[in-house]
Amino acid sequence: MPTATLETKPATKPEVAREPRLLAPHPLGFMRRLSTEMDRVFEEFGIRPLFSMWPRDLGYETTWSPSLEVIEKEGELLVRADLPGLTRENVKVSVTEGILTIEGERKREEKETREGYFRSECEYGRFLRTVPLPEGAMGDRTRAVFRNGVLELMIPVPPRPEKKAHTVEVK
Repeated sequence: MPTATLETKPATKPEVAREPRLLAPHPLGFMRRLSTEMDRVFEEFGIRPLFSMWPRDLGYETTWSPSLEVIEKEGELLVRADLPGLTRENVKVSVTEGILTIEGERKREEKETREGYFRSECEYGRFLRTVPLPEGAMGDRTRAVFRNGVLELMIPVPPRPEKKAHTVEVK
């Protein structure tokens, strides 16, 4: 009687995502991520997908997404984006219909040549981050400062009316 063995891999630290992530908010993002994850699972069992549902040359891929910090203080919305290795020429900021959009592209090439040795590393990645602005935000008065790989955006926002609570008598 034939027998089958299942080869298991020892537990290891979680891998950094090997597949590029889809830029949000593409409407098919969830389906793309699910398909990519299924392809990865099949590859781990030695089954190579015959075709991928999602071509990789659509321009929706990225290998990184910058971290954002959004704080409201003193009548301004402060948005900080960590953009290491970028210059202000690589970044585009726009405000349209109450949505702040930060997009850009990172290109880094590193080459090293020694006797009998050559190493070349390239890192490319486009990104797009969006932040919905609070009602009344004055996007046309946005100020931007880029220094040391950090983009800071200051957007004036109107003061929010103070909400007063009142006690309701329960009978």
